[in-house]
Amino acid sequence: MKSLKELCIPRDSIFDIARRDTVLNLSHLTSDKIDPKDFFEENYVTEGMKTLLTESFRRMQRKSEQAVFKLTQAMGGGKTHNLITLGMLAKHPEFRTQVLKDLPSANDLPPVRVVAFSGRETDVPNGIWGEIARQLGKESAFKVRRAARKPSDSDDLKTVCVFGCQSRRTAPDDWSPSMG
Repeated sequence: MKSLKELCIPRDSIFDIARRDTVLNLSHLTSDKIDPKDFFEENYVTEGMKTLLTESFRRMQRKSEQAVFKLTQAMGGGKTHNLITLGMLAKHPEFRTQVLKDLPSANDLPPVRVVAFSGRETDVPNGIWGEIARQLGKESAFKVRRAARKPSDSDDLKTVCVFGCQSRRTAPDDWSPSMG
């Protein structure tokens, strides 16, 4: 039997001091700070990730009614990584068949405009919905609606749902119920 050392050959980037402490977050996805070629060369698609990606693409192609995918892993379990992978494939269709060879008709879907929000970014102006509106280029419309609302009015969710439908994909990461 081969030893673990013989079976596992680490990639060179593991020993690169400049990359050792790299931690990606959703803001890297939306600000195009992740090189898709490098990202997909260094990542492995697990069965759970494959299910998420397949079902998400089916939804984006309007071939599935499932609209909510609840990621319940513990801290460090890959939730952000899954969302980044999905966002990268949505934005970069040229990598879809490389990453998921059996992804049904993924290339029929054009690049998808991706917006994202991380619950770690609680200091954004106008809260979660304002940030999503900003990423969709609808910040001024959101501000007008927000300024016109009465204290008891809860139109924010409806407003962002309209914006979200235009983008066809949002990636909320660690949403907090107290935000908005």
